[in-house]
Amino acid sequence: MNAEKYRYGKNSLLNLFLFLIVYFCIQDFAGALLYTNFNLPKIFFYFHLFLGEVILFSLFFYIITGTEFKIFSHKKLLSLVAFSILVIIYYFAFSSYKFSFTTLKELRCLLLPIVLVYLSYYLISTRQKRRRFFRFLIFLSFGLALFGIFETLFLPNKWWFNYANMSLYLNQIKGYGAPYPQLGITGETMGRRGYREFLPRRLASTFGDPFGYAVGMSVSIVIFLYLFLKAKKIRYLLGLLITSGALFLTFTRSGYILSLMILFIFWLLILNKKQKLFSIFIFILLFPLMYNFLASFISLTVSELTRSSAHYNGFISFYTSIIMSGKYWIGMGVAGSRRVESGYTYLMTQLGILGFVAFLTFIFSSMSIVYRNYRKARQKEESTEFINLSCVNAIALGILISTVILLNFYGYPFSMTTYMINWIIVGIALRASKIE
Repeated sequence: MNAEKYRYGKNSLLNLFLFLIVYFCIQDFAGALLYTNFNLPKIFFYFHLFLGEVILFSLFFYIITGTEFKIFSHKKLLSLVAFSILVIIYYFAFSSYKFSFTTLKELRCLLLPIVLVYLSYYLISTRQKRRRFFRFLIFLSFGLALFGIFETLFLPNKWWFNYANMSLYLNQIKGYGAPYPQLGITGETMGRRGYREFLPRRLASTFGDPFGYAVGMSVSIVIFLYLFLKAKKIRYLLGLLITSGALFLTFTRSGYILSLMILFIFWLLILNKKQKLFSIFIFILLFPLMYNFLASFISLTVSELTRSSAHYNGFISFYTSIIMSGKYWIGMGVAGSRRVESGYTYLMTQLGILGFVAFLTFIFSSMSIVYRNYRKARQKEESTEFINLSCVNAIALGILISTVILLNFYGYPFSMTTYMINWIIVGIALRASKIE
């Protein structure tokens, strides 16, 4: 009776967790719809913004305090726990205005990895739950990609202005700068320089900006590819084409890097010899068609790395001055308004060299654990799995390697919607060391 009650309770928590994933994916779009069409008080929208996060953190604290699953009893999570403890120490010891909105927001960002990894580690721990999560994910990712393609190609800016003014909502409610309320979309969603004649607006789907969708949902491409290769069903091929097309329309370098790295690890670890040779043959055939786009895209990227650009100040300056300057080795404490185009600079300025090393320790130790899990799963794989454990671990390894790369450009791993799915898959992979 107690075991049945325990399983029922855990399933209810998983249901709540899946609901929160959907909630965060559509939160900004729903908020923009309500803000544009209804004269509701601002307090309603603040409640709308914080509701999901309050439930998420409450779920986390309930599990670590109200269940037998204790946070210090799992060696695979200890490096992440150590990083989180360091965040809390810095918050109370070094940060001024500890309970202001901006500092609490940054504290939440820095704690997101442990919350998401821990919840998925606990809630998605069996074959049945993994199957359920990945089925949920392919439906969610397909729907978001399909809507993204539709809104990019067929919904004009005028529609956004009249019915879901994302720019005005993000500026007035979330405090984002550089609004374009007359267009109804954010500045990031405007067509990328050099490609506006081809596509005047970048795909953002329900996320409000292309980065949230591109980095947040890139993993779905590899999942659809795996399912198509395994089952040879048209619906998975359609999902692969739709999600790939949606990612392309974001024109987002970070999303491309993440998806290509995961695809490369998938190619290296999962595909058999014939599949690898066939994929190389297809790449050789398609490369001439992609060459002009790739060459111009890379050229544009390099041209943006000037001394006056935010990319230069974040990416280049970290290696030339920030990491070498003793000024930031201790850290300045958790505080707001320090967002720069480098996740490493963000970590150093907030948490000093200790935070920088602690977070990278978590990343590299997780790579080691995930790769060992992959090798164990590969030796005793079961074909009845919806998503085999070896594939889950290969995807997680690609995510972790990409995280090391993407932190050069921005603090994506500390953004809820942008890295939510990625951290969840890492948590599943860390737990998935055997076939249950």
